Amino acid sequence: MGKYAITLNTTPENAAELLRNGGFADLLHEDVMIINEDLKIIVLVFEKYFMRVEGRAGITAIIENLGDNTEVRVITAGVGRGMFFKFDWGASDSMINDIKSCLSQYIVGEREME
Repeated sequence: MGKYAITLNTTPENAAELLRNGGFADLLHEDVMIINEDLKIIVLVFEKYFMRVEGRAGITAIIENLGDNTEVRVITAGVGRGMFFKFDWGASDSMINDIKSCLSQYIVGEREME
């Protein structure tokens, strides 16, 4: 599992559109929560098949502008092989890099999350 936060200088709507059209994975679900005219939270859930881990992996992107900028929190799941090991042959990093690539022109900061 991987967790990553990306700070953007664009709107949540634009970030969501870039991810929807990114072509890196299949979109399974989308949810939009409008707090008011200016504040929004958009949740996108994707799924991608990885041959190297012989299975599907889930990618959740939480996009919100509750602070000064838009933030995208990316959580990957279901990519480890075996019951006891979280080794994923780089699949988590690959999915996070796919998200970063889609949003690259708007990134102003990024960090790993615990």
